[in-house]
Amino acid sequence: EEDESLLMRTDFIVPPELERKLGDVSLVQRVRDHLKDMDKGRPAHFGYVDETEMKWMIDRVVKYGYFRDDRTASRGLRKAFAEVDNRFWVVNGPGGEVRRWVEVEDMVVVSGFYASLMLTPDEVREYTERLGFASSRQTMAAVSALMESVDSRIIMERGHVWTLENDHGRSFRAHVGGTMNLDLWITKTETTAYPCVDPLGEEVPYRLKLDSDSQMLAAHHSTEGQVLAAVMKYAEQENVSSEILHPEKYKAFLEMVNAWGQRMGYATECLEFSESDQLEREALMELMGLKYPFPRFAESPERTSYSVDGGFSGMYGCFVGADGNLIFVNKRDKKTEVSLRIDPVEVDELVYGLFYQATAGLGRTHAAKLAKMVELKYSGRLDKQFAKWFKE
Repeated sequence: EEDESLLMRTDFIVPPELERKLGDVSLVQRVRDHLKDMDKGRPAHFGYVDETEMKWMIDRVVKYGYFRDDRTASRGLRKAFAEVDNRFWVVNGPGGEVRRWVEVEDMVVVSGFYASLMLTPDEVREYTERLGFASSRQTMAAVSALMESVDSRIIMERGHVWTLENDHGRSFRAHVGGTMNLDLWITKTETTAYPCVDPLGEEVPYRLKLDSDSQMLAAHHSTEGQVLAAVMKYAEQENVSSEILHPEKYKAFLEMVNAWGQRMGYATECLEFSESDQLEREALMELMGLKYPFPRFAESPERTSYSVDGGFSGMYGCFVGADGNLIFVNKRDKKTEVSLRIDPVEVDELVYGLFYQATAGLGRTHAAKLAKMVELKYSGRLDKQFAKWFKE
């Protein structure tokens, strides 16, 4: 049976160690500056690249002398391109070795074409020596992978971003943001530097992105309050240390959020409250489900007391994972899978991201409603309301 990972087109991962290394020689900032200037040839994602275009890209890199001191690279590139249908990427990930077919579009990065739009051949040789890479081609490919990664961030990451390196030596990049329809999407991508062998058979410092790297909560619009409520319940239930979700600390955070103001964004009509008490009613509605604890996923994977609306994606049930993290579980087509894991140390980042999402007008939820939810919970007013609603 053929591995699904052999069939899926993915992107490239620039591990934190590589990004820091490139940053130490100012290449990260140079890439950002270059991509912001459209006149310098910003390499938007080509998507489909046919063989004629790819051959031109390889010929251009060779013609302009980028591999003048490494004839093996130019011969290897042309040979790999000629045999592209029989070449593989090999990544030794957490589940073992994964082999993926090479696609023509991959060769844009492998050849270093993106880097040739920004660096001269002499600069490439200088950076190769300073960075200690094995060849000019590896330098160009690493910079090209960085350019593609940063380009994607400029386009996609308008909300709050954080990074995580956990106790198991694995690294992640997470983002809270909105889609063009102002739906709430929370993504988390593993960026660990797993060994990777490219189509030329050389180990490279960047790697191919695997299906297993991606986590996503693709929620419906106006669900920031639902996610915030879930995080609040989880933090309370698992005694998570927080600099925000605490009776003695929440006021300072809300004062900071209030200073940010409220941008209207593209859904101004959703950010109005027609009655003075509507704000508190809506906040209480979001918090009603928090009377009951989240189950342990390993013990009760089918039922939970609280879910987040995913629209066409279905519902995301909230559970506590085996490692004590908050997990959102999606069930569609009789298949149950964990869509997103939030570690205890990420709780404040996620809360911050939800408030930034709201204040920046990237969704359809007013930040005032989120603030009211936090105030109700940590002022003690919610417990009193629960006492009225749920009389023993």
